[in-house]
Amino acid sequence: METNLTSQEATKLANNFFTVSVSLTDYLFQKWGTLTQVERDKLISNIRKISNNGQKLLALSATLVVEQSKASLTTIDTVTNNIKANLQTIANVQKTINIATSVVKLGSALISKNPVTIVQAVTDLQAVFSA
Repeated sequence: METNLTSQEATKLANNFFTVSVSLTDYLFQKWGTLTQVERDKLISNIRKISNNGQKLLALSATLVVEQSKASLTTIDTVTNNIKANLQTIANVQKTINIATSVVKLGSALISKNPVTIVQAVTDLQAVFSA
């Protein structure tokens, strides 16, 4: 079943992306001295992409289509809250990079409006965060 997201729901998604972007930025600055240049570059690139996807979601808020949008939105909210609450405690830098990459993929999937890709991206983000 496909459902058009309301403007309010799309705005909430965009806010989730901005929240993750801020959390990753905080992580980057807290761990700056312990990160390699390659790790910094990957995180900076992903932060930029996540922020850009948040902006695109706001722009597309009236036209997004998501399969099972209510379940996906709930899952995205849960993962966003978990990332915000727990990101600083993740000791593995690669896991943090993987989380950021998964959020970038989710944003791209939402913007593509491809329901199958969106559901897969939500599932992948859950798995990466839980790993």
